[in-house]
Amino acid sequence: MFSAFSQEEDWGFNSGNDTEWNNANWWNSTKGQSETTPPGENVNVTLNNNANPLVSLGQNVHINSLQVWTAGWITMNTFTGDKPDKDSYKAPTLTINKDLTSNSGNLIIGSNVSTRGFQSINIGGDLNYLSGSDHKLSYNPFAEYGESNLSLSVGGSLNISEGVRLNINAAGNSNTVKSGDSVNAYVRLGGLSSVGGNAYLSNNDADAASTTIIFASDGKSAFKGGDFSGYITSWYQDSGVTSDMSIIMNAGEGSAKQFLRLFISDAGGDQNFDNFTLETRSGHIGVYNTGTSKFDKVTLNGGTLEVAYIRAGTHDPSQDEMGFIYADKLEINAASQIIFDVSGGASSMYENDVMHVGEVSGDGQLTLVVELDANYFTDGQSLNESFNLFSITDANNYDWASALVKVMYNGSEVSGLSALARYDGSVWVDLVGVVPEPAAVAAIIGAAALAFAVWRKRK
Repeated sequence: MFSAFSQEEDWGFNSGNDTEWNNANWWNSTKGQSETTPPGENVNVTLNNNANPLVSLGQNVHINSLQVWTAGWITMNTFTGDKPDKDSYKAPTLTINKDLTSNSGNLIIGSNVSTRGFQSINIGGDLNYLSGSDHKLSYNPFAEYGESNLSLSVGGSLNISEGVRLNINAAGNSNTVKSGDSVNAYVRLGGLSSVGGNAYLSNNDADAASTTIIFASDGKSAFKGGDFSGYITSWYQDSGVTSDMSIIMNAGEGSAKQFLRLFISDAGGDQNFDNFTLETRSGHIGVYNTGTSKFDKVTLNGGTLEVAYIRAGTHDPSQDEMGFIYADKLEINAASQIIFDVSGGASSMYENDVMHVGEVSGDGQLTLVVELDANYFTDGQSLNESFNLFSITDANNYDWASALVKVMYNGSEVSGLSALARYDGSVWVDLVGVVPEPAAVAAIIGAAALAFAVWRKRK
């Protein structure tokens, strides 16, 4: 990171297509002069319609921020010419201290007809795609990526506007990566949001691709979380190549929440992944998906999974805003919890949150969190009601009698209600008792706080 005493400068790329980044003619608008040396880490760079810089092999780029303005396409290439072999391809890195924002048109980084990808792309702030139709990110196809060797790291949030598509792992195409190669990308995001409506996040271009998205802090700033509504799909799955997508939630307890509301692709063709998985480790992730965007597997290794609604906002049964999660398999390996809103107030699985699962296994401690809302339950109301939370094909490999039940009312945990989980082909929670008055809830919270204060004083 550049010194706090370094003055930020604004530069523009003042050369034609495929001009090398390090040899380009730059215009320093802060000083009103041309620059022949490449921009440094204190420089805010703007690329416009005529800017298609070529980053030479082995020459890394480190700038302060990047703004893109174009009516068409801007490409930031890493290699042109014949295909290099693994030993001669020294992929550059791209580091941006703050935000990268594509304001208009389409931005391709590291992928074009005859280019290869970056070794890594590191963005300290937000990654924003505010316009355009088809953005692409591509990485070194020879690299061995993993959780400790990331392809893309975004310290802030990835924000995609309504109708905009980002191919987060373009994986080259037949002109750049020989047929059968697979780019196994690992992407860390400090949050993911769609802006204004449904957006598109896709994987692979014309060759095989596997992408792992990890929701976690970069260790420099807090996890931002977000709310993404739209389509996470394979792009050219109908061409016969393989395409896998894994999502890992590991943002830490008490961090911001991440929501994913996923639908079937409307892009045409078979857009489903060969393998689509979700794993929770820590933090809080809310998910809504359908039978056409279901997970092959959901693994609970800690943290919180919330069954989310179709869209953010208040729960309104007249809008059919029930929450659903569909998965072929659910594996429970460590203490985790799943949150269900049962404010529809009926036992039907079509009026409350529900998980549709083929097979359940594991020996981890599962807590079922049942949320009640004062809009649908009356203070002091007597309850003797059953809520259907799971539709399961095979649950023989999990002990549902060991599951714990926690009841939340208006955002606070309450006692006084008998809450038991049972399995009879579906998973039910039976609630018997009286919905607490607001004063009673306050008394419970107050008593807990007083007991804690006394305990601390004695310590």
